[in-house]
Amino acid sequence: MKPSAGAHAPVQRRANARDPIPLSLQIEDPPPRVAGRFNDRSSDREYYKSTGLQEDDYQFHFNEDYFFNHRIREIVKAWTGRGRISLLDVGCGNGVLLDQIRRIQPEASLFGTDLAKIRLRLAGERLPAAHFFSSDAGCLPCAGWSFDGIFLTEVIEHMPDPGPALAEACRTVRAGGTLVLSVPSLDWYRCLRILARLKVRYLDEREHFREYGWIAMGRFVSFSELVRPIEAGGFRLKTRRGVCFLLPLVLFKRPLNRLTTGKRRILFLIHALDSLLGRIPGIRNFGLYHLFIFVKEK
Repeated sequence: MKPSAGAHAPVQRRANARDPIPLSLQIEDPPPRVAGRFNDRSSDREYYKSTGLQEDDYQFHFNEDYFFNHRIREIVKAWTGRGRISLLDVGCGNGVLLDQIRRIQPEASLFGTDLAKIRLRLAGERLPAAHFFSSDAGCLPCAGWSFDGIFLTEVIEHMPDPGPALAEACRTVRAGGTLVLSVPSLDWYRCLRILARLKVRYLDEREHFREYGWIAMGRFVSFSELVRPIEAGGFRLKTRRGVCFLLPLVLFKRPLNRLTTGKRRILFLIHALDSLLGRIPGIRNFGLYHLFIFVKEK
């Protein structure tokens, strides 16, 4: 396969029987039918360079990045795999999630796929030892039972039909492996806005084909409808939880930032409260995101 202009050179390493993808895979242009949505705009480059877990922001400042970081940390906390395992992040972006996984799982073989070359290049700069390739999530260039864990986090809502992507994830996870799935959900704050204004709001009116919730309504798909085909594919739902219940607090971020700057204990309490709410049955349905952990039956 001829690499595209500006693509990274392949990582030089010894072939292994457990390698889930050919070592020659390179960062290629996305398929023509979707290339227009993911071009190399300079604004994208600045955005993807700036986003990511910033320890100082997490510990010392209260702003929108705090909740982005909280979501990533909740996903990482949900991962329980250990040892020399292989993990794939579908829609890996600039590699923030894989970077956090690497910190707790340094022996794991990390793989990431995305449609945008710029995101893969930035991910490669962040994680030189990981392996990145461009691929449609609905047609992964991997053999069946390739990975011990697959992450699909805030991806399927961007797809006109998430069925093929979910089917590919089910196909490529090994028996006993884990599928980590997170989606935007109908949170309590938007429920109140619906009651007050009788109007449904979505997190992204332009990019999201659907979002999810405890009830099917408009573009909202019920959680049960999402879980059903995955369980039919041989998976068992191990756990689910809500994430990000306190996002409306950013409306008061200036006074809160003054209150919390340099005070780790206050920010830790906010984080702990958010995590606790996400685990309470009933309440967990109303987070800004919903996290599902599936295990493939042996």
